[in-house]
Amino acid sequence: MVLDKPEILCQDALVTVQDLLRQTLMDGATAAVVVVCQVSRIRENSTRNGKPYLELDIADSTGTERFKLWEDSQAYDFAEDLQDGDCVRLDGVFSRNHFGLNVERLHIRRLEGSEITELFAGPPERRAALQRDWEFINAQVAELVDPRLQLLCSTFLTQYTDKFRRAAAARYVHHARRGGLLEHTAQMMRAAAGLQGAYPTVNWDLVKTGVLFHDSGKMWELDYAAKGFTSPITPMGEMLGHITLGIELVNRLWRQLENDPVFAPGRKPARESVREHLLHLIGSHHGTREFGATVTPRTPEAWMLHYIDNIDAKFEMMSQTYKEKPQVAPQVYDFRRPLEERAIEPLARWEAPAGESAPVASSTTSSPAAAIAAPSVAAGSVAAAASAAVAAPVAVPAPANGASNGTSASGKGRKDSMPAPAAAAATATPSFKDMLLEHAWVDKDADDDDEDDDKD
Repeated sequence: MVLDKPEILCQDALVTVQDLLRQTLMDGATAAVVVVCQVSRIRENSTRNGKPYLELDIADSTGTERFKLWEDSQAYDFAEDLQDGDCVRLDGVFSRNHFGLNVERLHIRRLEGSEITELFAGPPERRAALQRDWEFINAQVAELVDPRLQLLCSTFLTQYTDKFRRAAAARYVHHARRGGLLEHTAQMMRAAAGLQGAYPTVNWDLVKTGVLFHDSGKMWELDYAAKGFTSPITPMGEMLGHITLGIELVNRLWRQLENDPVFAPGRKPARESVREHLLHLIGSHHGTREFGATVTPRTPEAWMLHYIDNIDAKFEMMSQTYKEKPQVAPQVYDFRRPLEERAIEPLARWEAPAGESAPVASSTTSSPAAAIAAPSVAAGSVAAAASAAVAAPVAVPAPANGASNGTSASGKGRKDSMPAPAAAAATATPSFKDMLLEHAWVDKDADDDDEDDDKD
């Protein structure tokens, strides 16, 4: 939709960088807003005609953006004195065209004291979501049956708490933001817990430990400063990569702990066999050598980890597409790398006509799908507890308006008309798109990644 006149969607509201992207996504949309952020990079440049301008990269815990500030701007002289890493408040009128983000009537001031602390802590809702992720991971680790893997995981979470909680899961492709590794790991843990009952013969202690450590090397490959929203490129990350770094980390922790009584000889499986299988999961989790795996998966647990990782990464890519890209045709979103084709609006769930009740699903296990899930009852208390935790309804925020040129998302806020208690379960279940958007935050550089980054 192209507007004849700019439409001001927001008037002087305090927004995140992600909100700024979404509110200026529609053609002609203008947002008069306040953005509290960090100047991650500022450079002085000039046009071919010699007209000077400043190029500013700004970031917060939700994403990054870039805009140019021209010499005739009232904020130009102040901005010239800014340094990389300065935390600021931007008050202006933002819009977007094919050249990128624009700003007019900009006022800038530096943040002070508690304002800076709040900026790095993130918005309250994101802060709460990351805390829930952290607690879920710790709960899953506490339930591991193999005491050696349980001690390994708990030691890792204790020694690397801050580094793990602030790291990104990728530089461009998915979860490419401060706290992204924590989000990605927690969601993979939830997927593992959900599959545990369906595949009771899998060593889920090993899989969940692999989930925790598979991207642990990114704490060095994609390290975030204690007060920063960007990940600098480092020689260690470039020369070794996160798979090698993750294997090194596990070996170091294992040798540190192997004198503990739980590592005593004579326990089955043998401790060295456990370590080797865990290292195999880390080395093979990319699936193929083409995408950086040191070996291809050779065990059921290695295949399980690979596909859980791939599913969560792909869902995140879809969610970012719905967040960042406009619709180029009804239900068709603009292309976003590394997805191979344009994303399509997901199909809404069944909605019974007014006055008509949907049939209640049978509680028997006569169907093939139910028969597959039946072993969850006998899979042990860990599997039962995990399945119950995953089945609990989760409140999901509705996607924001404007992500699809003003078109409402299909199935948003819909509820199936079912008799109780089925109606309660149905209304608590988010739509497919809402599930994708639940943890979605913006990565503006996603289209600038190299093909090599597809393996992330």
